[in-house]
This record gives sequence, C-alpha cells and structure tokens, in this order.
Amino acid sequence: MVKNTGVTGGKRPDITSPTQLREQSRFLSIGRIQGRAKWSQVLTVLLIVLAFVAIATSVVVKISYAMPGIQKDNYQAVFLDDGKVFFGDLVNKDGGYVMLKNAYYTKSANQEGEDGSQTALIEVGSESYGPDNSLMISRSKIQFWQNLKEDSQVAQAIKAKQ
Repeated sequence: MVKNTGVTGGKRPDITSPTQLREQSRFLSIGRIQGRAKWSQVLTVLLIVLAFVAIATSVVVKISYAMPGIQKDNYQAVFLDDGKVFFGDLVNKDGGYVMLKNAYYTKSANQEGEDGSQTALIEVGSESYGPDNSLMISRSKIQFWQNLKEDSQVAQAIKAKQ
C-alpha cells in the first residue's frame, strides 16, 4: 500500500506562513482597536445623555418651583394652610422654601369698654426670643399668595412702621 502524501479529500494541510501570521496579527490588533473605539463611543454617548437628563431635570425643578408674578416693588400677602396670614417682601428660593423678608402678621386686640376689636400689625422679630425680621416658609404650607396694592391699608401700615 502506498500512502498518498498529497492533498487528501480536497483539504490543504494546516501550515501557516510567517506572512500569514503577521497579517492575522494585524487584523486582530485592528479588531481590538475598533472594539475599544466602540466602547469609548458608547461611553461618550452615555455621558452626553446623562448630562442632558441632568440639565432637563434641573429645568423642570426650577419651573415647578417658580412663582411668577411677584411684584418686587409691592408687598405680598401669604396665606398659609393653618389660617395664618403673613405680609412682607416675598422672595422665591430654590427648593422647598420661600423667604418672606420684612415680615409682619396681624393680631386682633380686644379693647376693654368697646364692642369691636382692633387689628394690630406686628413685626416678625418683636417676639421675646428675638428672631430676625424674615420667615422661611415651606411651599407645601402656602395655600396662595397675593401682591398688595401700594395704597392698601396693610402696605401703608408697613411703610409707616419702617
């Protein structure tokens, strides 16, 4: 019996030349570089999307906390959910609170000998514990607020006290 040393069954022997090895190595390195490039592109796109989401979220939060129509030249009346009313300069703040500067509230004073009562305007800060003349009010406690006219009795009383 004679062995056939040629190509058997149409298959070529598995011999790789140095040139072929270099080419395979070059193709593999290109594939690795392209693979890394794909991951860096995905990471870049992901960072851009996250930045966009963060900016959009901050805009939505600012809009939801916006209090349009505050007239800076006039005082405001702030009506709370517990029935209290405060007067002063309303300042919109980011977050869950607004600031009321130069704050006042009213207090009914029954005078002896008279049937009626008189309302006094009390400055916040005149209390015995000595706070400053501003309030930080939780947005969730505010039912509504209004701008006061310059000629309103409360506005005139505040101006007279200052």
